[in-house]
Amino acid sequence: MIRRLLRLLKRFGMFLDFPLINVTIWTREQGDVTVLYVDGPMHYDIGGSTLGKDIEKLIAQGKAKIVIDCSRAKIHSEVVEELVRLKKKAQSIPKGDIKLLQVGRGSTDQWARKKIKQSTLENLDGTEDAAVDSFLY
Repeated sequence: MIRRLLRLLKRFGMFLDFPLINVTIWTREQGDVTVLYVDGPMHYDIGGSTLGKDIEKLIAQGKAKIVIDCSRAKIHSEVVEELVRLKKKAQSIPKGDIKLLQVGRGSTDQWARKKIKQSTLENLDGTEDAAVDSFLY
């Protein structure tokens, strides 16, 4: 449906920058911690729901120690609420948690940064190794 709308807009000479489709998520295991790398805009309807499904699969497999590297992502405010819900789900497993890494480095909107500060999400500014090591304590 989105692609159809884009074709119509192009046909009538209108331009719409719609980078939602270009979100990329890849994972890497480091010990018992899973690091998710997100590249692109994280919207709840497309990118956020894809990320949510990936996180729910990991939690279902018992891999509830999750670091999300946001250094190349743009987080929109509606995704923060979904991440808080998933964090609670991850914490239901012993030592499970979701931590965000380098949120301010991407072009995250101000409402999302404000929601992250007000929520229980932990925003780490250090390196990936430090974020992974934070699960040891």
